[in-house]
Amino acid sequence: MIFFDLDGTLLDYKYAERMTAIKIYEQYEQLHSLYSIKEFPIILDKIIGKFIQQYLDGNVSFQE
Repeated sequence: MIFFDLDGTLLDYKYAERMTAIKIYEQYEQLHSLYSIKEFPIILDKIIGKFIQQYLDGNVSFQE
């Protein structure tokens, strides 16, 4: 049996992404002078979104 979770019902992707961003923020103190802990997950999401779009547009390879 195979389950597909396209809408986040089985796994809350946004929560997992936010918690990962917070862990990154906590590990790298140099980020503290640039962003607040509330805004960093939002900024990181935008940056990742740009890279994903570049990949989808064929401008970068999966390895890049």
